[in-house]
Amino acid sequence: MSYFNIGQKIFDSKKNSGIVKYIGKTSLGSGVWIGIELDEPLGKYDGTIKSKKYFDCKKNHGTFEKESLLKKIMEKKMKSKSKKSLPSIKSTMDSLSSQKITELNQLLDSEMKEIENLKLEAQQILSKSQTKLENIKITQQKMEENVSKKEENQKLKQLKQNLKNERNKRKELNQKMQILQIDEVEMEKELQEFKENIIQNQLLTENQIEELISKDIQELKNNKDFINEKNNFEKSTQIEKQPKNILENNQKFSILKLLYAQMNIEKTKKIDLDIQEKLGELLNQLSIIEKKLNIYN
Repeated sequence: MSYFNIGQKIFDSKKNSGIVKYIGKTSLGSGVWIGIELDEPLGKYDGTIKSKKYFDCKKNHGTFEKESLLKKIMEKKMKSKSKKSLPSIKSTMDSLSSQKITELNQLLDSEMKEIENLKLEAQQILSKSQTKLENIKITQQKMEENVSKKEENQKLKQLKQNLKNERNKRKELNQKMQILQIDEVEMEKELQEFKENIIQNQLLTENQIEELISKDIQELKNNKDFINEKNNFEKSTQIEKQPKNILENNQKFSILKLLYAQMNIEKTKKIDLDIQEKLGELLNQLSIIEKKLNIYN
């Protein structure tokens, strides 16, 4: 361990004051060297020896001294000061009278009392500081409780708002359900009316068919060609000598009956198609109502 420290204020061998900047080996020789930055430009280095920099300083402000040399110089100075101070102390003690000793004792007592007072004052200050610290802790605890209460109030407020929103949603759903119930009643009413219309249409269709049949029969009765064909057919059944005419008349009568039947079938198909279209529309409406009810249930 070095006798000196970096940054220490010392004197070099020429009694020039400076600050220790480097401690270690150098190219100047063996052993430990002390690099010193002098207060005045009295050195011959700038912290560099043979292009190797050991520390930074201004030009001519750097010097290097062997640690062993500086150590010896420091020890001599300390011994010299000790030798000079001992006789001085002895002389001073001898010159003191008993009165001076008494005064010193009184001064010492006064200083001791002052020290005791300072201790007491320090204890009081410490006690006050402790009290203030406890008050600060209590205040901090209250503040934390207030923050916690504020957070709880905020949560409660949010819960109330959520409850209000849910109630509004329920109210809207109830209103929609009421509207759907009204729609359902109206649809049931329309369905009933439609069923009644279907029944009436069926009755009307049957009546229309009967009327058409009666009308067609009447038209056939009034049709002279048909009457002649019929009479010829009846005559042909009685006259076996005319098989060719009988066959032709029979064919014509069959064709007339077939045309009449086809005409009635086409009319019936048209009526059935109208009924099926109305039933399809009704089923679609019922399907829409069922979907709405499933959504809100």
